[in-house]
Amino acid sequence: MDETPSPFLRKTTEPADRLAAGGDSSQTRTVIGISVDLYAQKIFAVMVTVDGNGLNIRPKILLTKEIVLSGQVTSLWLALLQGRPISLVDKSLLQIELTNQMTELAESLLVLSERVRHEVLALGVFDPGIWSLSSDKPLFYNGLCDSVLLAEQTGLNVIDHFPMRDLASGGQGEGVDLLAKWLFLSDNPNDSKSMQTPSPKGLIEVKETQTLLTYLPVRQEKILRPPKQIVLHVGPGAAYWEESFSKRIFGISKPENDRKPSISNNLGKSDLSPYFPISGGWIPEYSPENLRVIKDFKEKSLDSASTLPIMLAANIQKAIRDYFPRLTRVNDFLVHSPYSSPETLCQLLKESTEESCNYLPINTIGGHEVSLKAISGALLALLHLDQIPANSPEITGAQYARILGRLTPGCLTNWQYLLHNLIEQKKTKIALRTAI
Repeated sequence: MDETPSPFLRKTTEPADRLAAGGDSSQTRTVIGISVDLYAQKIFAVMVTVDGNGLNIRPKILLTKEIVLSGQVTSLWLALLQGRPISLVDKSLLQIELTNQMTELAESLLVLSERVRHEVLALGVFDPGIWSLSSDKPLFYNGLCDSVLLAEQTGLNVIDHFPMRDLASGGQGEGVDLLAKWLFLSDNPNDSKSMQTPSPKGLIEVKETQTLLTYLPVRQEKILRPPKQIVLHVGPGAAYWEESFSKRIFGISKPENDRKPSISNNLGKSDLSPYFPISGGWIPEYSPENLRVIKDFKEKSLDSASTLPIMLAANIQKAIRDYFPRLTRVNDFLVHSPYSSPETLCQLLKESTEESCNYLPINTIGGHEVSLKAISGALLALLHLDQIPANSPEITGAQYARILGRLTPGCLTNWQYLLHNLIEQKKTKIALRTAI
């Protein structure tokens, strides 16, 4: 009796010379990234298609979607962050409810994209988790996503817990998404559609509790190792000045005539350094210690909404002058500010310098709402599959660069399709020092 050959047992017909690193791959791969944002009380998802492999990928956003966190998830998560005791049952409920919402979001993307389920190689979850920064205890991270339940409910292969391997190697666990953001945002010399000469860029990222300034070097034709990047903590995040955060997260709300003088009245006109010095350190967004610092600041200075962004713009310009390379001048700065208007910060940045630079808001790209965390989740999952170490020891403090993430198989069909894809994918060459 004739047997129909399994599609997962096809032999590759790629010639040997196509197995070199950096060449184009004839196969476009699809991954999904999901991230959770407590301060915005939303879950974000993005479907990304990728040509190429390893460090030579060319990602493109296909679809984005977001949903509002349920009230149960928000209240339990805040209780954990604020150090209030919750039972083991409530902790389990938090994980289950959050995972159920991730499942709902992933299913929506699959329906909208009309993709066959097994065509999505993996679902990467950039889970913020709960961090502890206590000086008398080891730094630890506890993820909130139940990857086994998510894989069971969606049938997709799930890759999560990206910070854990960096922590195990002696790193801080934060900043592991840096390579993913560079792969997505940097100029690619192999992009035939681009009419502009590739040039380095700066990324200004207003996050929940901090603002980061990142130097994005130009990609090379063939990449064997990740580039050296500059990342600076340049000031407070949106949680310090957005009044909606005060009310929703901290329960702080006072009438206009009862507000205390801004903390900037006691400083110079644009001097943030006593409170937010420019540094290369990382601060996990979701830690009880960080939450207490923000709450204390908000209670002392409730009229910081108008002054802090101005001071932040001046601090960013100072960091650019002092720390960015001078031989390769950066003319284009990408501004990502999902919690407040990026156009406002762009205007403040223009007013705070005499140099001619372009400040480009990237809250949307190609008509899609952009969550850099969700995109990082998707690309970190792909780097895991391509066996590329994604953390940077120079940035995180880890002893070694490691392949990040934990892979949980989905249903049998999706798992077999992934294994088949990994066999047919081109082998990626990396620098020897990165392979140690």
